[in-house]
Amino acid sequence: MRNLSAFRIAYWFVMISVPIVYFINYLRLSRPANVKVAETAAQLHQLNKESFIDMMIAAGIFLILAHLLMKLLEKIIGTKLYWKFTKSGATHLLVGVDKEKGDFVLGEDQKRVPITDAFIVVSTPNNYLFYKGRSLNPLMFFLPKRGSDSHDEVVKEMIEAVRRENVTMKERKK
Repeated sequence: MRNLSAFRIAYWFVMISVPIVYFINYLRLSRPANVKVAETAAQLHQLNKESFIDMMIAAGIFLILAHLLMKLLEKIIGTKLYWKFTKSGATHLLVGVDKEKGDFVLGEDQKRVPITDAFIVVSTPNNYLFYKGRSLNPLMFFLPKRGSDSHDEVVKEMIEAVRRENVTMKERKK
């Protein structure tokens, strides 16, 4: 889930917009209220400093909570999708590679997807994740790195075909 473009966009949107909103609220609400309350310039300076520190603490706490909430949503959505696809039998995709034409062959209907530099392959400790494009709904599938001997051969062939086409390969630790 964390590799989906839409989820990354939503995550960074929240992480960037929260401090901006807090700072705008500080400028529009807190400072004018401090001007009304303060009797001297020194008191105004002290009130502005305290409200800025309070705003920073509140924004930090909210960012931590938003980060934890996004991680929780990632886990919940991933689990729901996993069980949905497991029940429908859609977790097993027949994947092959046509070496002559440089195509992936996907599914029982033998849908052909050309291997181009638009693909991005992310290598995790257990899987290879294949993405095509950076859109919100990228074509994607994954291959487990370990399996039977015939599976290992197919994975090796696919990775070699991907490397021949100069596809971007990234290493991830998770």
